[in-house]
Amino acid sequence: MNPTIQLWPEESLEKKAYNVASMIPTVEPNDQMRLGYHLYLYLNGNYSNFDEVLNAARARLTIPRNEAKKRIEELLKEIRKSK
Repeated sequence: MNPTIQLWPEESLEKKAYNVASMIPTVEPNDQMRLGYHLYLYLNGNYSNFDEVLNAARARLTIPRNEAKKRIEELLKEIRKSK
């Protein structure tokens, strides 16, 4: 018997963080997962800026780091507007 996978509700911080991470091009999916997890921690107040998030996630980006930070900021602004 297969285990049941429970998805996060659309409005949850987890879903928002992982959705933002999925928009950032990385070398492989695990990089996006680590980035999503650390973005979730950021949204919970565990990090104060995106440099800390990117350092901790160690996501291998396929775009320049400054471009990734800019995209993340823009995507999070859109999320906050939709509240």
